[in-house]
Amino acid sequence: MAALPVASALPGLKAALNSSPAAILTADTGSGKTTWLPLQLLHEPWLTGKKIIMLEPRRVAARAAASRLAHHLGEKTGKTVGYSVRFDSQVSAATRLEVVTEGILARRIVNDPELEGVGLVIFDEFHERHVETDLALALTLESQKVFRDDLRILVMSATIDTTAIAGFLGKAFGSEENPTHIPIVASAGTNYPVEVKYHNEQLDSGNRAMAHACARKAIEVHAKHEGDFLLFLPGTAEIFAATEFIEDRSLKNTVVLPLYGELTAQEQDRVLEPPKPNERRIIVATPIAESSLTLEGLTVVIDSGLVRQPALDPGTGLSYLETVPITQDSAVQRAGRAGRLGPGTCYRMYTEADFRRRPKTRAPEILRTDLAEASLRTLAFGSPLKSLMLPDMPSTAMLAQAERLLSDLGLIDRAGKLTTLGKSASALPLHPRLATMLAASPSEDTALLAAMLSERDAMRVTGAMATDLEIRFQSLQRFIETGEVPAGADRRGLEAIARVFKQLRHSGPWGQSVANALLFAYPDRVAMRRDQGSFLMRNGRGVYTEKGDWLAESEFIVAVDVSGAEKNAKLRLGLSVSREQVMEHFAAAIEKRNEIREVAGKPRAYEQACLGAIVLVEKETALPEGFAEKLVLQKLREGDFWGFLGDESRSLIARIELMRSFGADLPESSPELLQGTLDLWLAPFIAGARTLADVSDNKIAEALLARLSYQQQKLLEDNLPARLVVPSGSAHRIRYEDGKAIVAVRIQEVFGLATQPMLAGGKLAVTFELLSPGRQPIAVTKNLPELWKSTYADIRKEMRGQYPKHFWPEDPLSMQGTTGTKKAFDRKNSL
Repeated sequence: MAALPVASALPGLKAALNSSPAAILTADTGSGKTTWLPLQLLHEPWLTGKKIIMLEPRRVAARAAASRLAHHLGEKTGKTVGYSVRFDSQVSAATRLEVVTEGILARRIVNDPELEGVGLVIFDEFHERHVETDLALALTLESQKVFRDDLRILVMSATIDTTAIAGFLGKAFGSEENPTHIPIVASAGTNYPVEVKYHNEQLDSGNRAMAHACARKAIEVHAKHEGDFLLFLPGTAEIFAATEFIEDRSLKNTVVLPLYGELTAQEQDRVLEPPKPNERRIIVATPIAESSLTLEGLTVVIDSGLVRQPALDPGTGLSYLETVPITQDSAVQRAGRAGRLGPGTCYRMYTEADFRRRPKTRAPEILRTDLAEASLRTLAFGSPLKSLMLPDMPSTAMLAQAERLLSDLGLIDRAGKLTTLGKSASALPLHPRLATMLAASPSEDTALLAAMLSERDAMRVTGAMATDLEIRFQSLQRFIETGEVPAGADRRGLEAIARVFKQLRHSGPWGQSVANALLFAYPDRVAMRRDQGSFLMRNGRGVYTEKGDWLAESEFIVAVDVSGAEKNAKLRLGLSVSREQVMEHFAAAIEKRNEIREVAGKPRAYEQACLGAIVLVEKETALPEGFAEKLVLQKLREGDFWGFLGDESRSLIARIELMRSFGADLPESSPELLQGTLDLWLAPFIAGARTLADVSDNKIAEALLARLSYQQQKLLEDNLPARLVVPSGSAHRIRYEDGKAIVAVRIQEVFGLATQPMLAGGKLAVTFELLSPGRQPIAVTKNLPELWKSTYADIRKEMRGQYPKHFWPEDPLSMQGTTGTKKAFDRKNSL
């Protein structure tokens, strides 16, 4: 074992951890950092009587790493080395090295903030940067800061940005002004050269087409290479398609093995064990095979270049899975799997130009996905997510979206504190939606429903029933009770659901309404039919089905899963619910509203019972006083509000939002929010208005300013003023748009301006749109002094012939800006 490359880094790492609260180890894939190094730290003096917890990004990797580490000790898993993953654990009182998934550590710190008995936490494969990785690190740092100054942290990866993470940890253990030095230890790897071959032929579009293309490539080059193949595909649907395609060719002495998260431990072990004599393997895997796992015998990698990852639309609150191209570091990691035992080959199913266009590193998941579960976890710990020290802080919009969902689910109160339901839900290893459902309505049915929705869809229902959750649930019940696998269903997927159900189930009778349970989990996704196959969700977004779909005629549905986050998204999975169920469940949330709208050119007044954007009941009433103003507001609510606004209002909104992005405490002023709250801020300023023509842009701007206190208005004007005075003495309007402050001005007016005007305390440079005397565009610059030095001479050469009556000095700094011509200047000076 001493021959492993990481062994050379061991003395330096031991010294680093002996003298520092944290260290960073960068070591190539195959160096032994995961499967050997942790054992060498167990007998360090500062670990006496304490254990190591090592985080792995996936369950398969955690189990495999623990098994390999235990094998080195000649033991079975569960003794000195153990593991804990979701719903599965093998540890004992003798365990000193416990390999866990990230979520396990986060939940453990919530229950035991002191991490009693733990001396070192290792974050392996940190470059993957899952939400749970960042959360676990933040909670570990919080534990170390408040309770355990003796707790040490080791961050490991093959492709990590050591400078960035060292800087972050240095500030975490020290301060912004005086960061602690964090040692970085480097180790070489064992990888051999890998020849990369790109695919330059046009491929059919679609994930299934890519799966077949990868499978065809494996068949095509099978005879050219020895050893085993590893195919990287984005998800299980593509794995099934590729596996079936290859198996149909009956390659000699070759077995095709899928590898993905829902496989049983035995099935995973079958893939991870060494290949049998005289047998070749084609392993078809999701990205779980990129790192951590030891797959012996590989010589060829076929890379689809795709990954399926969670994403969130903060504007709609809809989370969804998207298939996207992998980044360059991920492609390098995948290719490296072919060079562990000797020279290998990687076939990339995309062009070299495509590879070079891709981002070098992946964005942290915390910046692009649903944060509701992380927010609930940290609230159970006692701190909101935004208060923790995170390597990358999510946007305000994403944090607000997470808090809004927790509030809608009834898990937090108005003060942002956990409710009784929130405390119960936070103890469950489920997404907050499903945890709420199970905590609020515990039963066998709810537990099975939570298990089904927390795992991959195993039913493969097609046709008119494809979107109906009820069909899936009934089939799943039969499987649980009888073991009968529905036609076309995936047994592995069903068994994975059954394992989760076993952990979640409540003793009690069956018969709980699935519809009622879902309303607890998806209160924001209840939708009412507008037309056949067309529905309006409570949050104002549309959702649709094919007209022949079983749910197309339902009056109400719960949209459990939709495709994408468009304004009118396609339903992927839902359930029909009755009006009575909706009215009863949301009785406390139903609001009465009054609306005035034109019907056949005449105004009409209506009283409505509404659930968010859904009008449940409506009846006509007498027109009240002031109905004309209300009708004007109604037209603004329903029309193109942004298009109605003039330049002054648009610029003011942009100023406020830009100032908010700099951290200023100003009210949110997004067009969507303003359009939805017109009654609150605009109505008092348009008294007497009878048509839209009576609502001037000046009035709107006045109303917008009234939303700000005097101090806030002053802050806005001091930092992002409405006008800029230029050397000519003129005050020009600053146009704010797309995060820029733009001033359109004739070039003669800024002669003499030697320094670049800066706004917001130096955070924003003014963008000058320089115009000719005829007000035609000449140049755009955010660095006027540089323009004077570099391009002004060319501008002067071209313009002075066109505009000889205007000033064009050789040195633009030699004269004061002016608005007039030479003749006007001479006439003024002669007076």
